[in-house]
Amino acid sequence: MAKIEETRTFPGKTPDQLYAAFEGAYKKAGFNTWKKRPIGWLALAKRQEVDSDVQSTFSARPGSPSAATLVITSEKFPLEQLQAWAAEIWKSLEETDPS
Repeated sequence: MAKIEETRTFPGKTPDQLYAAFEGAYKKAGFNTWKKRPIGWLALAKRQEVDSDVQSTFSARPGSPSAATLVITSEKFPLEQLQAWAAEIWKSLEETDPS
């Protein structure tokens, strides 16, 4: 089983802004959100593949600066593929307009 877990900080963005942007970021990477917890800035998503689902969790939290944690796990895909999906999600989040 491959798993990545990474936390990044986002100066100038609030947890609300990060949470508002996560769904678009997930969609760009082929994931569909199946559970949202807006009060806790938490979301669960899946990417459906032919014979295996790829699971992901996104969470944002306040701080100075705000931070987000992304976890992606798969029984089938190697670490390199998970990292490619994560890079796509991070890029999309970094490009979101904080206004």
